[in-house]
Amino acid sequence: DNGSLDGHFDFVPLHLRTGPWMSFAPYLLCSLVLSVILGLYYGSSSKMNEESDDTTHYPEYLSLWWCYNLVVFVWITIISTLVLRGPLGIGAWSTYSMWTWTILHFRHLLMVLSPWNNTTVRLLLELSRFPMLMMCTLTFVVWNFILAPLIYFYFKDNPQKQKKFVSHFTSFRLIQIHVFNLPFAYMNGVCSSSTPYLLTFKDDFMSCWIISVLYICWYTLVLDRIGVHLYPIFSLRSKYMILIWLLLILGHYALFCLWQIILK
Repeated sequence: DNGSLDGHFDFVPLHLRTGPWMSFAPYLLCSLVLSVILGLYYGSSSKMNEESDDTTHYPEYLSLWWCYNLVVFVWITIISTLVLRGPLGIGAWSTYSMWTWTILHFRHLLMVLSPWNNTTVRLLLELSRFPMLMMCTLTFVVWNFILAPLIYFYFKDNPQKQKKFVSHFTSFRLIQIHVFNLPFAYMNGVCSSSTPYLLTFKDDFMSCWIISVLYICWYTLVLDRIGVHLYPIFSLRSKYMILIWLLLILGHYALFCLWQIILK
C-alpha cells in the first residue's frame, strides 16, 4: 500500500502519506480533543439564558434581508445538488470546503426561519455565526492564496496538468464554494443583523473550535487511514507538524479577533 487511494494522491510526497506519524502526533490529537471536552464541561452556553425576542436583531418576514437570505439559501441548495451529482458525489463532503459550505447553507436556513422567534433557532443562529464566518474566511484564504498556488506551481513542469488544474480551479462550482462563500457569509453574519454583536470566547470560539477538532479527527483518523490526503501540508508525518498546527491554532484565534472587530 502506497498510501494513495486508487492512485489519486500519488502527487503527495511519499513520506507524507506512508509510514508512522511523528512520535508526538497522538499527544497533539489527544490535547485537541481534551480542549473540546474541557470547553464543553466548563463553558455551558450563556446564550441559552438570553432572551430571544429581539425582533430587530434579525430580518423581519418578507423584509429585504429576509428575502436575500431566502434567495441565497435556494442558490446554495442548487450548488450543493450540483456537487452531489458531480464526479465525487457524497464524497465531496469529506472536504473542509464542503463542511464550510454546509454550515453556510444551514445558517441561511436558520435566518429564513428567524422571524418566527423560535428559541432553538435563535440559539443556533448565535452559536453558528462565528463558525460560519471563520470557516468561510479560512477556506477562502487557504484555498485561493495557499493551496491553489502551490498546486499550480507543483505542475510547472507539466503544462497539460497545469492547464487541467486551472480549468478545475476556475470551474463554476469551485468558484461558488471557494470565492462566493465569503461574501455570502459576510452578508448573512454581519449585514443581516441590525445590531452590533459581541463575540465571546466561551460560546462563539468554542463552537467553532468543536467543529474544527471534529474535522481534524475525521481527516487524521479516517481519511488519512484510507489514503485520502486532501491537505498534505497538515500531515502528522511532517517534521514541521508542530509549527504548522501551531499556526493553525493561532490562525483560529487571529480570525476570532478580526471578526470581533468587524462585528463591533
